[in-house]
Amino acid sequence: MNYQPVLDFILVAATALLIPVFGAWSTVLVQKIKLNAYNIKGKKWKNTKLKIASSVFAAEQRAKNLPMTGAEKKEFCTNLVTKMLEAEKETIPPEILSGIIDAQVWEMDNPKDQVVLQPLISSPEQTDYGARG
Repeated sequence: MNYQPVLDFILVAATALLIPVFGAWSTVLVQKIKLNAYNIKGKKWKNTKLKIASSVFAAEQRAKNLPMTGAEKKEFCTNLVTKMLEAEKETIPPEILSGIIDAQVWEMDNPKDQVVLQPLISSPEQTDYGARG
């Protein structure tokens, strides 16, 4: 029996499913490698990432009140993070900061843990409470 068509299909399907995931992970990984070159590690990295996440949330909040395009949001984030980093005498090159902001936006749009809680009781008629007969 010839398994080649089945194997080809599995390869194509796996490629189609995994490329978007690995593409996003590779973006984050490349940015982390570049940040290591700039000595941004450990607690400093966590603080930097927090600043970037805060700026992305601030841009989203601002966009609710003032219509902004994606490019305007990114410019707002970049300026805000740059000001926060300058206050601590730190710098990140703009091309690296741009990639980190993109990765943060991707993380916000694709959360890792999506928990959906199902109601235990959807209506009072479905319980046995008080139904003594």
